[in-house]
Amino acid sequence: MNHFANDDTDNRFAVAALSELAIGGLAIALGWLIGPDARAFVPRWYDLRGLSIGLAAGIFFGVVFVGWMAIFSRLPLRSIQELAKLTEGQFLEYLMPMTRLQLLTLAITAGVGEELLFRGWLQSALIGPGGLDHSWSRIGFGVVIASIAFGMAHPISRTYVACAAMMGAMMGILYLITQNLLSSIVAHAVYDAIVLISMKRNAERGSRVGL
Repeated sequence: MNHFANDDTDNRFAVAALSELAIGGLAIALGWLIGPDARAFVPRWYDLRGLSIGLAAGIFFGVVFVGWMAIFSRLPLRSIQELAKLTEGQFLEYLMPMTRLQLLTLAITAGVGEELLFRGWLQSALIGPGGLDHSWSRIGFGVVIASIAFGMAHPISRTYVACAAMMGAMMGILYLITQNLLSSIVAHAVYDAIVLISMKRNAERGSRVGL
């Protein structure tokens, strides 16, 4: 029985991880067909300065975003509290059986796939090359549309869509300022990893005390 449960969890993990990578593949395909190529905004392996900036900014702001969203989730609003219960319930059902390594892998694949599509391709296509060289209206339009699209790609509830769009805007601004897609990829992955692994740890603690 446990063997079948483990197989089901592994299948869920594989589907989720491959789905995130497929999103990145879609971004690359769109870049090849109509441009821009999202991969061009990721530092090459020999660009040590670009890699260092992307990693440092991504790790720092990923942690900052976790703090901001933790504060936001504690607002005394019914919709926010209902969202917390909804996401926790879905996590317990779908993701809780996964190992920490699997959750970390999902966070990384989500960061890569979703940032390639929504920031690297869509936001870059809407704003155009040069980023901050364009008018504020064009920049704002690009960030807002890409963020709304990002939110709509997470249709758990209306509140969740709004929260995801807000998170997308923060990722979009980070990418816009750094002009380094690695920064938003890493920030996204760090945010997801901290949230997912923390939820799993809290759920395990709760089950151990019979809650």
